[in-house]
Amino acid sequence: MIRQRPLLSRSERRHWQNREMPLMKAALWFSICVFGWGTAVFLMSALTKGSGRLSLGTILVCNLLGYAIAIAALARDVRLGWSWSHLLAVVIAVLYVAANYSYYQLSQAGGQVTVLAPLTGLYVVVTVLLGVALLHEPMTLRKGVGIALAAGAVILLTWKG
Repeated sequence: MIRQRPLLSRSERRHWQNREMPLMKAALWFSICVFGWGTAVFLMSALTKGSGRLSLGTILVCNLLGYAIAIAALARDVRLGWSWSHLLAVVIAVLYVAANYSYYQLSQAGGQVTVLAPLTGLYVVVTVLLGVALLHEPMTLRKGVGIALAAGAVILLTWKG
């Protein structure tokens, strides 16, 4: 009899079992991430094309308004102050805005959403590599295969043939 390896390691299972968030709530937040990011990327491309095209500056200002609305609706425990964590949060916002601006530039230059979205979706590879290098997370065979499959998916989605 062949013993199958579980999907999560024992330490990963313990980590997720000790989390405070119930599974259904986590599934809801996950769904919002997937559909929110997927729809937002499509809309970013749509905004830079066609007759109703807005300038990049206008789009970014509207993004800020959208962030403010989302924060007002979702954030319940805002604690203002100043610390290194607050500075890091500002850096995160700058990176998001720079990434969005870059995506708009690529889209405005004629990039197709069916090509740009998968290519820019490789950001997960950067996240994994930074987690391994800076947070000392283990680089497992599964993560390596995942990175290879992500790269393969991008090649398949962008290949003109």
